[in-house]
Amino acid sequence: MNETPLTLTRILHPSVLVERGRTRVLFDPCFGDFARRPFTARVTGIRMPAPGILPEAIGALTVIAMTHGHEDHFDAAALSRLTSRDARVVVPTQSQAKKVRRLGFRDVEVIAPWKTVAGEGWALTATPARAPNARVEISYVLDLGGRRILHAGDTASHRFFEEIAERCAPAAACLPVSGVTLLGLRLTMTPGEAARAACALAVKVAIPIHAEMRFERASSFFYRAEGSEESFEAAMKRVAPGVVVLRPRRGEPCVLDRFLDGAEPRGYPPGQ
Repeated sequence: MNETPLTLTRILHPSVLVERGRTRVLFDPCFGDFARRPFTARVTGIRMPAPGILPEAIGALTVIAMTHGHEDHFDAAALSRLTSRDARVVVPTQSQAKKVRRLGFRDVEVIAPWKTVAGEGWALTATPARAPNARVEISYVLDLGGRRILHAGDTASHRFFEEIAERCAPAAACLPVSGVTLLGLRLTMTPGEAARAACALAVKVAIPIHAEMRFERASSFFYRAEGSEESFEAAMKRVAPGVVVLRPRRGEPCVLDRFLDGAEPRGYPPGQ
């Protein structure tokens, strides 16, 4: 096993940065820029907290992987503020690839479920996802030095989790838990559904994501976000008490190896 630490840093909502050595992979870039536009903030009432890292401070990236094209997973304004355009960008559709290239990124690749792209020290496999309100969505399993992590975007519940476990064997999973509905239509997994997904995936570590957007004013007539990180942790206690639930604070790198190796109790950090 690679002795270089594997770390994960939460940025905001679905966005996480996974690193091992010089390999740095950013999933679903979301820095909240769109939620601070005057119309979005004052009229629609979509709220997000500050990101754990600003785009200008994130540094050079090896890969940027996006599950789909919604603004809270493809923050174009924030990507335009990155200091480098050298990252390899992986997306699920040609239309999204064109938008990324317009931002100045040259190495952009479209990937379909069960296909893999790889570079020095890393491999990224696209896996199925389900999004009732997105034309195409995928998830990803990242392999860094033999450690495999699933990033599930904002998927709704689906039938492929066991197949992902069989084919990709992720040891950790970033799972959406917000339980968002649009006029009653379920868009994103609830905490209970995410807990059952963690069981089907047979992961050792589960990281709740996609629970930091709030709907007020006009948006509250259409959208509801019924889940939270706390309710996901409670569901995991009932469904899979042996799985470590990580809730690292935004912007603070968390070393995953010690959790994957079983050296830490579930429910980290203390007091959350």
